[in-house]
Amino acid sequence: MHYACSPQSIFITFVAMELKKIDGNHADANRLLQIYEASFPDNERIESEKYYEVLKHYSVDIYGIYDNDMLIGLVNVITRPAYRFIYLWYFALDEPYRNKGIGSVVLERLKELYPDCQLVLDMEPLDENAPNYEVRKRRTRFYTRHGLTLTGRCMTYFDNTFEIMCTQPPFREADFRKMFNEPIFKDWQPIFADVKSLFKGYNPTL
Repeated sequence: MHYACSPQSIFITFVAMELKKIDGNHADANRLLQIYEASFPDNERIESEKYYEVLKHYSVDIYGIYDNDMLIGLVNVITRPAYRFIYLWYFALDEPYRNKGIGSVVLERLKELYPDCQLVLDMEPLDENAPNYEVRKRRTRFYTRHGLTLTGRCMTYFDNTFEIMCTQPPFREADFRKMFNEPIFKDWQPIFADVKSLFKGYNPTL
């Protein structure tokens, strides 16, 4: 099964896992927040008390990743059919389920669900001066194995700067920027720039 850009089903089965839409009233809402809190540093997280409210405001689809009815991760996406892209905002697995190939399955499934869309995500830049540079390289390798490429562009928002990767290059930045012209994004106005212009230690060599 696949959808062009905006899947309507809230229950998608693949391999031995399921993606289910979750909101603040779901039985696993608190468990999802626990995984979220454990997976991202404070400066990259939305306050837990506001998580569901903020994501609803930005029209984010929140999916729980399930294995045998057990919530093991989350993936949040913003889709814009008119611009033919899907923005992967948060993607995390509970610690015991990492490095088992599950992330690969989820990412490939997203690409199958949105075959006509450019998948865009942002991540910590490949800055050699960063204390977790090797971790950043491993993450980048993971995404490159699944068809994403470094764009050489980054965006700064909410006091953080992230490097942009995408499928189906080149990065259609003009279309991506259109999303932030929508009224719901009036308080989320990223600043775009070349990564090399902001990070002297930038080294995209993997």
